[in-house]
Amino acid sequence: MHATVLEQMIAGLDRELEIYRNLARMLEEQYQVAARLDTAAMMRISESISQGLARLEDQGQARHPRLLEVARLLCGRSAQGLPAGAAFSAGQQAELEQRCCELRDMAVHCRTLTVRNGNLLAAQYETMSQVLYGESHTYAPAG
Repeated sequence: MHATVLEQMIAGLDRELEIYRNLARMLEEQYQVAARLDTAAMMRISESISQGLARLEDQGQARHPRLLEVARLLCGRSAQGLPAGAAFSAGQQAELEQRCCELRDMAVHCRTLTVRNGNLLAAQYETMSQVLYGESHTYAPAG
């Protein structure tokens, strides 16, 4: 049973990692599209990103019960006076830890890409506002 719970947990993390990898690719594409000022492509990629985020949210919610089950297994072993880590082999523990580290790294990477893209879009908006409406001090009377 322990192996099954851990296998399900790792499989879920793998699915989540794949969603994050796809999200990172879409965020890279979004940056390129924004740099080209391609509005139609921006709408398409934004919809794809939105769908990816919805899948990520679903996967994260599905992960929660599996994490609780792993925690119960580990805590149950501690309560019985057994080492908590003995619920899984060293290889299984290493595999779970590797997936969790990868997941954290991908989340940080996607957050960095999102901030970069947001900064580009904000700069483009500011530039377009200046072109369309001028700068506030341009026609202000000297006083």
